[in-house]
Amino acid sequence: MHIDIAPETERLVRDEINSGHFRSVDEMIQAAVETWRERNADPARLIGEAILDNQQQEPRSGMVEENGLLVYRTGNPLPTRVVDEAIQRSREARSLHLISSLP
Repeated sequence: MHIDIAPETERLVRDEINSGHFRSVDEMIQAAVETWRERNADPARLIGEAILDNQQQEPRSGMVEENGLLVYRTGNPLPTRVVDEAIQRSREARSLHLISSLP
């Protein structure tokens, strides 16, 4: 395949190869295409792949599916205080909702 590129693009490619970032034009083009594909990938497909990866191994962190919900695991437990406050806020919101619905 023969590809025509602008002189400025050719200079950029030569500079990257001469700097040692890439060993060849082919390697640079492959890296560019892979990067483009990653940046322009369908988010639903990426999430699906993350779920499949996580189902095949028990991850310490990353996107996992739990009870039909996508959850991002950091590998670090939440402090007890944070969990207690979240439960308390949820109970208060539920109580207000129930009280406001009374006749």
